[in-house]
Amino acid sequence: MLRPSIFDDLYEIGDPVANRPFRASVSCGIADAVAFSRAEASPANAVKAEWGMGSSVPSDVVWTLLGLPLIVSSRFVDLFETAQFTGWATYPVRLVAKDGAEIPGFHGLAISGRCDPPDLSRSEVVLRQYPGGLFPMFRGRFFDPASWDGTDVFMERPDDRGNKSVNRYVTGRVLRALRRSRISNLRLERLSQLEISAANYESGLRHRLPHDFDARVAALRAGK
Repeated sequence: MLRPSIFDDLYEIGDPVANRPFRASVSCGIADAVAFSRAEASPANAVKAEWGMGSSVPSDVVWTLLGLPLIVSSRFVDLFETAQFTGWATYPVRLVAKDGAEIPGFHGLAISGRCDPPDLSRSEVVLRQYPGGLFPMFRGRFFDPASWDGTDVFMERPDDRGNKSVNRYVTGRVLRALRRSRISNLRLERLSQLEISAANYESGLRHRLPHDFDARVAALRAGK
């Protein structure tokens, strides 16, 4: 299994899936949200994001009921600008409170940095126990290092069938800056340790599975 050292200092930004923080309902559909998040299009007008659940006071990072786009505060933007992080931009968002009042100082995060999709053959296949039995997981998310444009904030290019991901990646420089500034409501996981269920590739993405995937799973099950 190939585990290049750069993946020990690259991280995925994820939704902590907490009920307490302010979570918004956005006015755009999934296709537009994906395009805005991937910096492939810009909205003609500010995207309206209304309170959907949770606290009445937004964090520096606001997740949505749709799962995307990602909304960030001016403090977040100032941090990224001061540190001169690359691979990102913003687009206009109107964040609306539970009482209908507009909350100034929030923006949509658009990510222009790119790498190739992960090569799952580089990941370790492990079995994890869940209710219902043992299920295969991919441990470690690795792409061709030469495919990464070197930006601090980046996403995957579409795969060879045009499927697009909204996985968001950052460098260790970004992670450490976020922690120093106590930017909350984020889950940050090291790519070399990240685990994802193989079931995520069962529908429409089976072409991404390694050619020896079934054999590797069978060998693991036989060893249990």
